[in-house]
Amino acid sequence: MAAKFWANWSFTDSSSYLGFFIYALFVFSTFSIAGSEASIFFIYLISLWRFIRRKGLGYKHWLIWPVIIYMNLTVLSGYFNGYPGIDHLYSAQTNWRLLLPFVLAIAILEVDQQQLIRFLFVPLLLVSLYGILQYFTGVDWLRSPERRLTTLYYTAADGTQFFHGKGNFTHHLTYGGYLLLLFPLFFLFTTVKDLSTKWRWFYGLGSVVMLAGAVSSLGRSIWLGILMVFWILLFRISKILGIVSLIIGLGLGGWIFQQVLSGETKNWQIRDNAIVQRLTSALDITANKDRLLMWDSGVQGIQDHLVWGIGYGNDKNVMDQYRIPLAEKNNHRFNNNASAGVHNIYLQTWLNYGIIGFIAYLGIVFGFLLTCILSLRRVESSSWEGAIFWGVLAGVSGFMVAGVFENNFRDGEVQTAFLMMMGLVLHQVYRLRN
Repeated sequence: MAAKFWANWSFTDSSSYLGFFIYALFVFSTFSIAGSEASIFFIYLISLWRFIRRKGLGYKHWLIWPVIIYMNLTVLSGYFNGYPGIDHLYSAQTNWRLLLPFVLAIAILEVDQQQLIRFLFVPLLLVSLYGILQYFTGVDWLRSPERRLTTLYYTAADGTQFFHGKGNFTHHLTYGGYLLLLFPLFFLFTTVKDLSTKWRWFYGLGSVVMLAGAVSSLGRSIWLGILMVFWILLFRISKILGIVSLIIGLGLGGWIFQQVLSGETKNWQIRDNAIVQRLTSALDITANKDRLLMWDSGVQGIQDHLVWGIGYGNDKNVMDQYRIPLAEKNNHRFNNNASAGVHNIYLQTWLNYGIIGFIAYLGIVFGFLLTCILSLRRVESSSWEGAIFWGVLAGVSGFMVAGVFENNFRDGEVQTAFLMMMGLVLHQVYRLRN
């Protein structure tokens, strides 16, 4: 892969440098947020230079509007909350990446798409295998002993220990969310008729390993997202199959919810297994009291700051006025401090940026899904473009379901993966229109 790229390298052509940093972004996204951000910075810089030279900057797609509104609302919420000096501008440090998809949509013309995907596939496969190994052993080879982030989850009766799979990420939900977004894409590549049989097998087996890595994170929100991915894939095979499975799923979910409320789930037999223990813990209201109270505090905060929110990164200064009375009333001690947020990206966005920021965020994610759905009408499902649209549609849908229980859009690694996939989709849309 690399030999082909270097064979076409030119020290005087901006296309070569732009291509280099696009490849670097896709590689670094799997293991280094610093490397990813440096790559994005240089992609912006080179694209701006090319714009000055009249070679294009980005793709003018309507999705740019909810992105711009969201970026501005994050700043305005701080301003109207009376942040001192220019502190209200600090939100830009997490939102400057959001323009990446519109730049990538044009910039990817400078690289070989299939080669770019392979540059992502190989390190992603290694990171997935690493997380699976961590689940069974708790190893953390990439950090020094004093900085290890090994997290033991469960010890079986025979002494066997199981750990949260994290790969080289700092948190298991970041790791799981990253894989949740990407594994459906590689699974769908197995259906592309123009790919060689060898690479279709590689992508198929690799996607299974990525799925296992996501499961090893032991993130229940990730598992719910995976169920959503499977439903989208079923719907791709047959609309009738998708509708039937949805009806069965809703019925089963309703029955389980009724069992939880009645307390019957406490009498269920539980196997001495980490995954089963983690799954059944979701059926115990007392085990989820922390998250329910965080949501309660978020709703109270939204009611008091409906329009502009409390501002970026202001949870630690505002939310204890809601958390402390809730903790005292329910005789509860929160597992995380207020700065950890409310573990629901929808409540969290409204809480921080107000109702307009919340609507803008929904415009980004639902607009992205709508772009995939509308584009599918113009391509065959078994084409390269069809696989990208279906794979991203499934991954982002799962990501949105998982977001009910976490704030993954705020994680730099997960957000970068989301924006990379968005850029890949917009590139296909650009090519189809031109």
